[in-house]
Amino acid sequence: MKQLLLEELSELGRNISIDEKIFNGQLEFSDWQSCGNCMNYFSRTCDHTILKVNSKRDVHALNLERIILDTKNENLRKGGICDLIMYDEDKLALAELTCSLPHYLEQHTTEGEQKEGKRPKAYSQLNNAIARLRSFDKLDKAIAGYSQREAIFACREKETAFIQEDKGAKAMQSFRRSPQPKETDMGNGFIFKRVDYPDVYEW
Repeated sequence: MKQLLLEELSELGRNISIDEKIFNGQLEFSDWQSCGNCMNYFSRTCDHTILKVNSKRDVHALNLERIILDTKNENLRKGGICDLIMYDEDKLALAELTCSLPHYLEQHTTEGEQKEGKRPKAYSQLNNAIARLRSFDKLDKAIAGYSQREAIFACREKETAFIQEDKGAKAMQSFRRSPQPKETDMGNGFIFKRVDYPDVYEW
């Protein structure tokens, strides 16, 4: 997948460099945009982790958003793009990460104006990323070859962004989280899954 991305995106006329992580075991992911814009960024009690992935086999992870931004191609960037792409021989997963207050996850009102929630926005970005990747013939064939294809919305609520000693607060946070990740067939060969921190996404 990494080599195909290099080949296809290089045809846009820019030299693209791709940093790749290969892991076996547990790896934690953060979102530079969510953390960089957070007023609690320098807190010593927040580890900035949004998504934990555990695997018993080698998994490749790429920062897809950075790759697409580096192309400087406006058409690829239209509609937003997701944060990560992960893969092994059989499985492909795209992921969008966010750290947010709970009431921002779904449609909400801010200063009297209806705003799109983080979850539907993530769904849209993941759907858009899939469509953008499949617009390249070689990538489309490669994606179709994976037996498992998933689109992950990884969410960390800001209330859980700090290690709380108060047991009552911990219990309330646990109650608010969905006990199981939500799953939806996206109709494009991918399954949309929501993973709420600190749940671990099992590869």
